[in-house]
Amino acid sequence: MALSRSSNVSSARIRFGRLALALVGAMACGGGDGGPGPDTTPRVTAITVAPNPTTLLVGDQSTLVATVTAVNGASTAVSWQSSSQAVATVSAAGQVAGVSVGTANITATSTFDATKTAVVAVTVNPRPAVTAVAVTPATPAVLVGQTVPLTANVTVVGGASTAVTWTSANQTVATVSVTGVVTGVAAGTANITATSVADATKSATVMVTVSPPPPSVTSVVLAPLTRTLVVGGTVQVTPTVTVVSGAAQTVTWASSAPAIASVSGTGNVTALAVGTATITATSTFDATKQGTMTVTVSPAPAISAVTVVGPDSAIIVGTTSQLVPTVTAVGGAATTVTWSSSSAAVATVSPAGLVTGVTAGTATITATSTFDATKTATKVIRVDATAVVASVSLGSATLSIEVGNTGQLTATVVVGNNAPKTVTWSSSAQAVATVDQTGKVTAVSAGTATIRATAQADATRFAEAVVTVTAPSFPGQALVTATANAVFQPGSVDIARGGTVTWAFESLTHNVTFTTGGAPTDIGNTSSASASRIFPAAGTFAYRCTLHGGMTGSVVVH
Repeated sequence: MALSRSSNVSSARIRFGRLALALVGAMACGGGDGGPGPDTTPRVTAITVAPNPTTLLVGDQSTLVATVTAVNGASTAVSWQSSSQAVATVSAAGQVAGVSVGTANITATSTFDATKTAVVAVTVNPRPAVTAVAVTPATPAVLVGQTVPLTANVTVVGGASTAVTWTSANQTVATVSVTGVVTGVAAGTANITATSVADATKSATVMVTVSPPPPSVTSVVLAPLTRTLVVGGTVQVTPTVTVVSGAAQTVTWASSAPAIASVSGTGNVTALAVGTATITATSTFDATKQGTMTVTVSPAPAISAVTVVGPDSAIIVGTTSQLVPTVTAVGGAATTVTWSSSSAAVATVSPAGLVTGVTAGTATITATSTFDATKTATKVIRVDATAVVASVSLGSATLSIEVGNTGQLTATVVVGNNAPKTVTWSSSAQAVATVDQTGKVTAVSAGTATIRATAQADATRFAEAVVTVTAPSFPGQALVTATANAVFQPGSVDIARGGTVTWAFESLTHNVTFTTGGAPTDIGNTSSASASRIFPAAGTFAYRCTLHGGMTGSVVVH
């Protein structure tokens, strides 16, 4: 049982008296050597409490731990008190319970020495809670196919989440997105509910009214959109009329050229003569909404010719070559062909006209019209056992380039079959000139290099060009204009050593004053005239006009 403060003090006095008597008895018995003995008085030196400070939510609990520093066997027990039990209570074991929002001081007092205490400030915060949910607008309305945004206003305390989930009680009438956007699906009403994520018992519901849009026709589309007929042929054209709110879906029909193609009241088109006609279906509800299709009338179906385009040279065993047929047809005759080989042991052909070399020899490939078997075309294919490269040549046998510049060489490979016409490029002196695999030559330093293009199909076939690389050259003369706008133009010129620069002065007076040592003599104030200077030494020579600040230039002598 916890002792009161007065009983704690009395107990301490009794213990102190007993301790004094014991010490006197010990001294009377001659104990010790006459000097003071060690301090054996029990006492409490300090109390600390953790955690300090402490924060709780209403209804939560936390245990405080008191650390009592005691010597000579003094008790380490403490008693606990709360300054405001309406805010926070504390048990004899130091367990604090949050009662209501506010702050209370919890005090731990030594039961051995009531003068030794420790205080902890306990803050009790409200529990997160949702107090209300409201949705605006309160009476939303929307047309079918359109949207209206809803807003959920969530009132919270204690930092509770304001997030909501949205649901529709009738998704066949209206749906709602996760952000509260309502989409009208069909005419009617639907309850839309926003439910608090933090507290599912808190929600708000509004009734959305979905109305049908006014009757209208949005489009008229015909199928097919195009059709080719022979004279006397027919085609049924079907209109698709997209309407809203029950607008009429009927149409009227018309032909732009009734002598070429006529159309019935039900959309049946009849080809009458060679030519083209446009068939139009017009909505009876909205004459601005129309759909059209084109009818091309051709003569009776027939195949006039079949031709085949393919390789002019032979192919190599194991390689392929594509043959392309051209079928000239009228009246809508089919333009497809079948393929055959006179010798499948030499060359085969696929249904798509792809020829494959099997063994060395010759085979005739035939394309036959599927519409008229009397119409054929042939291609004689020679199959070689190996690649045949006849020659490699370059567009130029020589090339002159200045250092830093590039030049282009073009290789032509003549083959005797379908051997690849690609080449590999190389340079005999890459320190002078390099070449990439497109034949682009880059000048590196002065000298001569041989560029070779070698056929990839036959390394014994190649062509060469001699590339001469020269040092860059610079002009012997340059002209600088001192403009009426107080500008040297151009601001910098490049010339060869020993070259001449001429300054042309416009109406405004200028001068040329060199700021670099070793330059020619300056040019005094001049207007509407010219003056020249020779530059015998290499270097960069800066100059300015002393009459106009910021008017500068330079001469670079190479």
